[in-house]
Amino acid sequence: KQKSQKLNFKTYFFNKQLGNIKFDTGNFVEAISYYAKALAEIPFDSSMIIDQGICYRKIGDFVSAQKTFQSALRINQKHAEALFNLGIVVIYDLKKQNEGVEHWKKLITIDPYFAGMQHLKERIAEVMQGNVAIDI
Repeated sequence: KQKSQKLNFKTYFFNKQLGNIKFDTGNFVEAISYYAKALAEIPFDSSMIIDQGICYRKIGDFVSAQKTFQSALRINQKHAEALFNLGIVVIYDLKKQNEGVEHWKKLITIDPYFAGMQHLKERIAEVMQGNVAIDI
């Protein structure tokens, strides 16, 4: 049984690395597929789930991106990057500004030292004033 666990980890790591390579080279459809294979082995890697969500957004599948970020938050409800990216998709792509701002406000509460916090607060103010033309 220990051998099969190692094999699963090797499969996970191999597919994760291939997914990362495809992500870095802009081949987001293939990255999604490799991430899915890795997550089939170890389904609780919230950082990889977020990368998969970013891929969905890059190919214009905003609903899948939203669901993927929500999946990462089910694993770790305080995952700052998941909240940040979920806010982006909800505000800019799904055009649900109030809902997206709530995700960002939760992020500010959870992680007041989040990188780019001042910029995030400025974006919240802009969105609340109705200026959502410029993506973050």
